[in-house]
Amino acid sequence: NFQIILRGKVVEHINIAHDLKFKKIFTYKPQVTHDSQVVSVKVDVGFAKEAPVLGIFGMNVYHKNRLIMPFWKVLQEGSSRGRSVVGVLEANFIEPAHDKQDFERTPLFIRLETKLRQIIIEYWKNNCHLIGYQPMNPQLKTQYKAAKGSGGPGHQFQQKSSTAQRIGAHSSSTAQRIGAHSSNLLPETYDDAAVFGLRTNGAGSGLQFSGQAQENSTNSASLEEDLVNIASDAELDPNFIEKLSDENISLFTR
Repeated sequence: NFQIILRGKVVEHINIAHDLKFKKIFTYKPQVTHDSQVVSVKVDVGFAKEAPVLGIFGMNVYHKNRLIMPFWKVLQEGSSRGRSVVGVLEANFIEPAHDKQDFERTPLFIRLETKLRQIIIEYWKNNCHLIGYQPMNPQLKTQYKAAKGSGGPGHQFQQKSSTAQRIGAHSSSTAQRIGAHSSNLLPETYDDAAVFGLRTNGAGSGLQFSGQAQENSTNSASLEEDLVNIASDAELDPNFIEKLSDENISLFTR
């Protein structure tokens, strides 16, 4: 029946144990007394919901559904071990202090602290890689190094892309050498269309256009001989000469 109302709105109750990531349940059986029954305590351990962005960690210890120690840091704060690890347990086998803010420093409480420290270290060793930390387990560390050495799919894709870039650069340089060599083999008189195609299409069609250029140069040479013969036999028509000049200008523009 307990509620907290803030600015007219009821504060939502959140169960920390339900929001843990990669939760694991440990069982602790403390040695209370020889005559008492065997006590079994369930300890819920996992990473905080905001891990690893939020570095909050610690054990939340309850006594008869009352929170006595919130986020109790059983490990040193300066250590990276146990970062973002949160635990919840109900410790009804020990008595709290008179102010209900701590527990009495009894041997039973000290043994509980030691056991919780061992639980957190064990959980961190086996699961820290799940939130981005380097694995502490020797087997997982070996697998991590092997995967890092191979590089995974991203590294293989990068190698393939770099190889493709080297092949492309090599083919383009070869194309430039072939194009330059074929352009040196062209005669002094050649067709402009062949040269235009040679420049745009690259080395793959360079040799083809060089052959076409040689054929076109042969045809143009025969055409020039015909024109010389016609000019020697009779005077050309002025309209024909003007039309021929316009075609030469258009070809030069192309």
